[in-house]
Amino acid sequence: CTTVKAGLKLDTTGSKRNQ
Repeated sequence: CTTVKAGLKLDTTGSKRNQ
C-alpha cells in the first residue's frame, strides 16, 4: 500500500513537472 501511494505521488509530481 505504502509503495503504491509513494509511486502515485512520484508519478503525479513527474507529470506536473513534465507539463
